[in-house]
Amino acid sequence: MTHHLKVRWEIVQSTEKGFYKIAQELANSVKKPTEIASTGSTVLYKTSLFNRELLIKKSTGILSGNERVIKDFHISWFLFKNGVKTPKPLGLIKVDITKALFRKSFFIFIRKWSNGIDLDNFLRKEGKKEGKVEEVIKNAIKLLAKIHSLNYIHTDFFPRNLLVKPDLSVEVFDFEHSKEEERFDVKIDEFIRFIESLRLFHNINLSEVSLKYLTETYFEELKL
Repeated sequence: MTHHLKVRWEIVQSTEKGFYKIAQELANSVKKPTEIASTGSTVLYKTSLFNRELLIKKSTGILSGNERVIKDFHISWFLFKNGVKTPKPLGLIKVDITKALFRKSFFIFIRKWSNGIDLDNFLRKEGKKEGKVEEVIKNAIKLLAKIHSLNYIHTDFFPRNLLVKPDLSVEVFDFEHSKEEERFDVKIDEFIRFIESLRLFHNINLSEVSLKYLTETYFEELKL
């Protein structure tokens, strides 16, 4: 018995005219892009369409509707426009697949591909090269301070969500749980959790001098 397969897709958000063609190609494609990371109900893919390299974030399960993903899109776009370096979002697609009595929905969140390596893997490979590591951590701290200066917290600012570029600059992605926050103690808590994650998961024990320097860098960028 052949079950009727129905695929319905809609563009929820987009930032450029050519996004319609990209959305159609992705939503109707049977061939999967190259998977580069998977955590829980989110999968990251890298693909190339129309001579453009794209980063695709596919989310299922954790979303109760469009609200959280659209929030992710808006916050990412807002932060990008305000000077925080994050891969520029192109748009958001909602896809519904129906086969017999089975129905599945997921969101495809698309950004321009940005060359680099996530900080988790960077630290595993470069952990003993102190000069490089300190420079990258400093750039990550400056980026976190920039987000905080806009009265937002990322809530998941950890090495797995940071992209280290070839020039050692840092970009951040995955703003799915970001939120507006003005309280200073909450911002400081996120700063401390990031520093602690370096020690706990990558055995990077910053010296007292380095820690003082990074803290001063954070406050300087925060303009306090």
